[in-house]
Amino acid sequence: MSLPPPRLLELGLAHVSLASALHGACFEEGWRPQTFVDLMQGSGVFGFLALDWRDRPLGFALSRVTAGEGEVLTLGVLRESRQQGIGRLLLSGLCGRLAVLGCHVLFLEVAEGNKPAQRLYESFGFRQVGRRKDYYAHLDGSREAALVMRRDLVS
Repeated sequence: MSLPPPRLLELGLAHVSLASALHGACFEEGWRPQTFVDLMQGSGVFGFLALDWRDRPLGFALSRVTAGEGEVLTLGVLRESRQQGIGRLLLSGLCGRLAVLGCHVLFLEVAEGNKPAQRLYESFGFRQVGRRKDYYAHLDGSREAALVMRRDLVS
């Protein structure tokens, strides 16, 4: 017997503590709950939680749309749930919602050293259009460039 597939749940203000905990588990330096509140109270911001069949969180994504352009603000999948299609599910959800909202292009930044995420984005048709030197700060004081990627949503 196969298990039901993961599902997406609309990320709301009631989920900011969970989203913050997930962000902290997925990234070296997590965002505080108030960061999520501030973003989500802004215009055009929405997100999703990915949940397993038992409603356990697997990952999250947050996006913003302004004047027909979208941006992936953050997308993370718990380490133990990676390479299982969760990132693809979240990104599909964002792209679908953005297209419905009339968004024609989507941008994101990804750490230069994060090859698995880059492969995911490339598989969705994203291409590198820029590079931001020293964009990400690491806890050890080092800095890492971000690749700016773009995908057209509507032709």
